[in-house]
Amino acid sequence: MDVQDLPFPDGSFDVVACQFGIMFVPDLDAAFREARRVLAPGGVFHFSVWDSHAKNRFAAITDGLLTETYPDDPPPFYRVPFGLSDVNRLRDVAQSTGFGRVRVDIVPHDAPVASWAEFADGLIAGNPVADQLRRRSADLDALIEEVARRLEREFGPAPATTPVQTIFFRAFTR
Repeated sequence: MDVQDLPFPDGSFDVVACQFGIMFVPDLDAAFREARRVLAPGGVFHFSVWDSHAKNRFAAITDGLLTETYPDDPPPFYRVPFGLSDVNRLRDVAQSTGFGRVRVDIVPHDAPVASWAEFADGLIAGNPVADQLRRRSADLDALIEEVARRLEREFGPAPATTPVQTIFFRAFTR
């Protein structure tokens, strides 16, 4: 459903949750207003975003390869989910749309990787960047191989871990 226009009456829920989706919403203010509207007094809006490329090197490495490969028209996908990491901006949006206190937890952790080839396959063929690449007549297999090679060079042979960082928010109704 469209988070910018939720089909529920005012005050319907105690909790609204959006895991790694808010980054893709065209109108953040509308989404936050809707989350606030459907929350009962004392409710809380939980949402999470990826931190920046600096804190999620796997994404920076993938985006870097795609930008090198298509310098005149790089696929934008990896800049979208990792481009909403400004904590103050999201806190301001929450508060300007009717929320009171906003709690932020920055959570770094290591993600296990059994195979760089399989991980790279997910990074290239397993999300919307694949369609952006197909429109450019990309050789997905070659890109997957190169991403895997770069990840292994950065993080060592698999099995391994890659550091990832998530930002979790809880916006409380007043």
